[in-house]
Amino acid sequence: MADSNQYSPIIKGIFIAEMLIGVVTVIAFLWTGKGIALIHGRGVFIVDRADAPYLYWGGLIVIMGAFVALPLWYLHKGPPKR
Repeated sequence: MADSNQYSPIIKGIFIAEMLIGVVTVIAFLWTGKGIALIHGRGVFIVDRADAPYLYWGGLIVIMGAFVALPLWYLHKGPPKR
């Protein structure tokens, strides 16, 4: 088992895979200038940077926070102490 201040290798692998998916998504958003928005009750939309800049950049910030920054913070902080 891992030390008390580190995650197991499987959890680390899951966090790293999640970060890679997030980075690839952000690169695709920035490269193409288009993103995908799931709007409840309306369906899936392709969001263009020029047409809806606030929705585009807001979605990009949410993806960066959820898929990149949060797992990186969890890896840095370590598991919760009991």
